[in-house]
Amino acid sequence: MMRKQTFDEAGGYRSQFMHAEDYDLCLRILEHGQVANLPVVVLRKRTHSEGVSVRNLKQQSLSALAAHALSALRERQCAEPPCDGPLISPQYVEKLGVSQAAQRRALTSAYVSWIGAMLQASQHDAVRQLFEELTDLSRPGPVPGSALSTAMLSACWVHARERRPLQALVALGRAVWASPVVAARPLKWKLSSLFRTPPASFR
Repeated sequence: MMRKQTFDEAGGYRSQFMHAEDYDLCLRILEHGQVANLPVVVLRKRTHSEGVSVRNLKQQSLSALAAHALSALRERQCAEPPCDGPLISPQYVEKLGVSQAAQRRALTSAYVSWIGAMLQASQHDAVRQLFEELTDLSRPGPVPGSALSTAMLSACWVHARERRPLQALVALGRAVWASPVVAARPLKWKLSSLFRTPPASFR
């Protein structure tokens, strides 16, 4: 909720920040007044595979990066460089000081986060789709091994649940190859739980 006066003073929504217009607006509203988190739930959000964030992850990531970079510029009393295109582009984000490597890291983090959310929501088709997109993202340049391993483990779990043992083993192998430390965590947690709860014969 917000006052219309504050909305108008902040400049309203900006269409160039597609799929992150609300984030850009909130950052600008912070510069025009006080904000607070309400102690009660006033909104419930349904997570599903057809959500805007899932279907437009790349553009949303670019828009959010640009909004954050522009907020930092305004905080330093610097003028915003104009965005010539209809949408935020990787070139514009780089012009704001966000390197291609930083853009790739942010996008990878977004993919891993949404793969986890879709897995929790039992949206297995979406997990596979996001995983394939993340794999394509890793082909032209490096993707952090820990992120790739986390995504591979999610894919392994989906394949195992759907009784595809070969695909599950392949995904597990790729997770270990991407980051042995991350891939070993589920085994470590399982062993820890076993030692914390000894079998009845040892009690």
